[in-house]
Amino acid sequence: DLFYNVPARLKFLRSPATELGHINDTIFKFALSHPEISFKFSHNKSELLNVPVTKKYEERILALFNKVWLENMIRVEDTEGFLKLTGYISKPEFTRTLNTNQWLFLNKRPIQNKLVSHAVGQGYKELLPNGRTPVFVLFMELDGAEFDVNVHPTKREVKFIHSTQVHQEIADKIRKTLQNARLIPKINLEKTSIIQDIRNNASYVQYKPLDIIQERKDEISETIREYQASFDEDSVGEKTSDTIEELMPIAQLNGKYILARHKNGLIIIDQHAAHEKIVYEKLTMNDVNKKPQQGLLSPINIEFDFKTAQILLENIQLFNEVGFDIEEFGKNVFILRAVPINFKNTDYREIFLTMLEELSETEISQPKKKDAIFKSIACHSSVRSGDKLEFAEMEKLLKEFQKLKIPYCPHGRPASLNLTYGELDVRFGRK
Repeated sequence: DLFYNVPARLKFLRSPATELGHINDTIFKFALSHPEISFKFSHNKSELLNVPVTKKYEERILALFNKVWLENMIRVEDTEGFLKLTGYISKPEFTRTLNTNQWLFLNKRPIQNKLVSHAVGQGYKELLPNGRTPVFVLFMELDGAEFDVNVHPTKREVKFIHSTQVHQEIADKIRKTLQNARLIPKINLEKTSIIQDIRNNASYVQYKPLDIIQERKDEISETIREYQASFDEDSVGEKTSDTIEELMPIAQLNGKYILARHKNGLIIIDQHAAHEKIVYEKLTMNDVNKKPQQGLLSPINIEFDFKTAQILLENIQLFNEVGFDIEEFGKNVFILRAVPINFKNTDYREIFLTMLEELSETEISQPKKKDAIFKSIACHSSVRSGDKLEFAEMEKLLKEFQKLKIPYCPHGRPASLNLTYGELDVRFGRK
């Protein structure tokens, strides 16, 4: 054993959980590209992956992802031209914020290529919402003389000889596939059973005896009141010398902004960005081992694909510390019993996917992971753009806003625009 004393590249190894994630990712890609081979992966006597040989590729997809994932995908089968393209692309409504759910293979070898990812996006054109990327598993078949694999030490990246032609052909094939799919967005009927009143508990409601439901709602509401009272007693931050004093609301503009006045002029506040920063600072300042939570009226089962489930398992303790109550319930299935106080997003699977994407994007420390989750919680616990606010609600929000040291949302967007009377005088030619 050459390395009995010093493990190879020891200083480059990360935590066991991170290294396990890399191994998971590698085996997952092998399993995706080789349905004719069975794969079994275990760790600490726990079976993480077990997929048998399949004759139909659809069966391998079901084994690695799930039925919901497959129902939101469109089959790609275009073998015309000098480049053959097969696999699956997502429907326009089934997208992600990051490109971590894109798997690309060239002659069955996993690769990373920005040109191909851009070409796929171009194929969607106006079908994709701003800031969203498609999910895909795509297999390219191309003559070996058309690309160079020696541009990266691990051959993860390739260089195409005729890159413009490759880009155009992929974009055309994706566009053709989408046009032939006759896309009609589905209505999620489950959302019609969601309690919309954000000042009470937001959760899925199933048929139960009314007295039990009322008892749970009373219990949840009491928890929320106690938690909000604790926030009201604590300041979000100390006022700085340049803080604008005594903001008085005038009106709500376009359901998005609050117009207010102060002794030196006017201020326009983005209601979502401002409230998001207020909630974020409260979360980070309220330093306790476990954040208060609101129980759901009925626990919810959430199923993920293999890769996402592993990321959640690695960070499940962290999620439970910040206010969720979630635990493993079966293979790639988790049961959610509670969410952080005032958490308004009721598409729980979607918000978990977004948070887990952020945690898997780069290797980050536990404090940074917790901060990323806090930002997501703040975003989904805040007043929305389009929410109508009463005068008293605007007053309360402005009072908290005045205490902020930095009036920017956690994601870096400005939360307010200030217009002094001096600037008005200049605009009107009085100075």
